[in-house]
Amino acid sequence: MTLISIAYVLISTIVQRKFVNTRRIAELQQLISTKTKELNELHKNNASDEAKKAKMEELNSHLSESMRHSMRPMIVALPLFVVVYYFIFPFVFPSDPNVTIFSFPLDYKTYFIIASIVFGIFLTLLLQKYDQMRLLKEKKQQEPAAQ
Repeated sequence: MTLISIAYVLISTIVQRKFVNTRRIAELQQLISTKTKELNELHKNNASDEAKKAKMEELNSHLSESMRHSMRPMIVALPLFVVVYYFIFPFVFPSDPNVTIFSFPLDYKTYFIIASIVFGIFLTLLLQKYDQMRLLKEKKQQEPAAQ
């Protein structure tokens, strides 16, 4: 069961990495952060409503693009989850076994969801750290070339 959870998380993550441009997402996050700060400055300085509205439209366009990037992998991950949860599990575990974790009895489907969330969070954090290190390395390599 744990292996199925790990396999599901790995497949979902691979699909996500194939469908999502991590560099573009990093750029969007930076743009969103910058535009949010600029919008806050406009509010503090009592800028005109037109300026606030224009800045908000810029921010919304970046947020919309970011949302599209994050939803794209769900096209594959969600159907995969449904297949595993409703079709593979009843075939592999026809007797409805229970799993005990820290003296808490869980049915196998609940265990699958919990294990997938835990492994998914761990893998996501690991990949985020990897991406940050890779981007920093690329920036350091580009700095001497710019000079």
